[in-house]
Amino acid sequence: MNKSEIQTIIKKGEYGAVLAMKIWQRCLFLYYENNSLCIYDTELKKMMVIVQIEENVEMKEFFIADYITILKKDNCIQFLYQNEKFSMTLHSLKLISCDGKRKKEIGKGWIFESGYDNSFKIYNEDGINYISGNYNNWVSDACIINKKIYTVSYDGCIKSWRTDTGKCDGYYAIKRGWLTTICYKNDQIFIGTQYGEVFVIDIEDLHCQGGVRGAIWNIYQFNNRIYTVSEDGKIALFNNNLSEIKCIVCSNGWVNALTIYENKILAVTSNGELISIDTELTSSKIICKEEKWFNNLVVRDNNVYIITAEGYVLVIDMKTKDIVRYKISTYQLIDILIVGKEIVVADVEGTIYFIDLKFSKIRELQLNRLHITSMCFNKKENILYVATLDNVVVFIDVKNKVFIKMLDIGQNRIWKIDYSQEFETLALTTTSMKVVIFSKDILGEMNTESFITTCKIVDDYIVCGNDKGEMEKYCIREKLENKKPNMQKSLKKNTDKLRNINDKIVIVCDKNAGQSRLYEERDKTILKMCGYKFEEWDIGDDEMLRNAVIECSGWAKFPQLLFYGHFIASGSVLPQMYSNGTLCRCVENIKLKRGKYGK
Repeated sequence: MNKSEIQTIIKKGEYGAVLAMKIWQRCLFLYYENNSLCIYDTELKKMMVIVQIEENVEMKEFFIADYITILKKDNCIQFLYQNEKFSMTLHSLKLISCDGKRKKEIGKGWIFESGYDNSFKIYNEDGINYISGNYNNWVSDACIINKKIYTVSYDGCIKSWRTDTGKCDGYYAIKRGWLTTICYKNDQIFIGTQYGEVFVIDIEDLHCQGGVRGAIWNIYQFNNRIYTVSEDGKIALFNNNLSEIKCIVCSNGWVNALTIYENKILAVTSNGELISIDTELTSSKIICKEEKWFNNLVVRDNNVYIITAEGYVLVIDMKTKDIVRYKISTYQLIDILIVGKEIVVADVEGTIYFIDLKFSKIRELQLNRLHITSMCFNKKENILYVATLDNVVVFIDVKNKVFIKMLDIGQNRIWKIDYSQEFETLALTTTSMKVVIFSKDILGEMNTESFITTCKIVDDYIVCGNDKGEMEKYCIREKLENKKPNMQKSLKKNTDKLRNINDKIVIVCDKNAGQSRLYEERDKTILKMCGYKFEEWDIGDDEMLRNAVIECSGWAKFPQLLFYGHFIASGSVLPQMYSNGTLCRCVENIKLKRGKYGK
């Protein structure tokens, strides 16, 4: 994406998220989260008027200067501007009806409707569907321009849809927070965000990026080919220059992982699908589907082993299609490897399971509730490397099933880890926008221009995917520095500073952060839709509580949800888990573990 294509006409301010936008003649009317109504002159490029409107008022008239009258009624603001009338509907999760849907008239007799399942539809006053589609997160707003529909979502993307086919034909990843509202004038689209920013983008630029893209979750190399899986249900094939050759959308959920079986690709999704795809990405077929969230898979002989967020390992005989389900953990199973004659499985709460292929013997290794994200294996040294959200990599002796040491990289949370046997090198991606390299007791790092979500060592390069669905690579040899690593000989102790939350659900917020309340509002809405009772905690002035929550969850951003002392998901994962039922299943697992029955 060329940054020059985006113009920022209004920067982040103290008003909060943009909840509604309407352009009339030369004036851009904006309604903000703190109930401020602003008028921006698009020709003079400055804010002309700011007025405060009471939040709870149902109907009231306001006068701005001598020429604008405003009437606020429920979730609609009506304007009388130079003897012309128009109105705008406010964007807010609080306005969603009891059936979980948010409705808004977007002009020409058409109604835009979205809900909590990442989908939307547009229909006329008679209820006849016009178009429908899906995103990777909640869809917030839409507008009709000629024969095109443009939608925005909490995944930070704009999409254009053809009204004749209903297909998405244009995509633009802004990725600067949630996009909350959209409007149009002439050849330009105006976009409001959760941070109060307003962007302007020329319509032509929305078509240059092609089809749908989402964050890349994993990268694979088979037969000198590079494949990726991503949150938009897509598998893509790239050449060595990291140019996309071909792709296939095989699910309306997230494709989380893939492997090769008998010259076919096998992929698993967040919707509990096992899908077979030819290596040229021309066709796909669902082999089986379960009401579970599939996280990863491996293959040995004719058996496929799949791990789930609900704590199961599924064993599928590819010849007979018989399925055996083993309940391994109360918590999410996050990664799986085959090492020799064993399956190695990790859950997010710091337990490693060593399981023989017949599931007749299971040995556990506890890592004191470190929050595991991924694993890789050094075959020569027989060492398992375990990446965590707790900024450490754990080294495990696989033969003896014992802890060896920890590498503290000091880079916040680690997403993905990979090991190259040829170069004897570890590569790590972190949430601090760095790629870290560890090789022969030398630690190196490099800054990245984007938010890297995964990595794979290919030849002497680290190939990375980011949250915009883009690929980039970094040369290993050029980046290593003679930096002494911080190695620790013992595991961290689990202090369990939050014992008083083991019997409740808590939403933890930071009221002093000065950020939009939409995240908090969204999380509360999800809890209410699930029927859960919960408490609200503010850690804004309590540094000890803040650190205790971060230690408990492994997550440093707020707000966050803790379910009976455990962190399940945040960000874009949370609504996806809610929409397909995974969230409730994971919570139920924890409740049963702790003897909690009923909501």
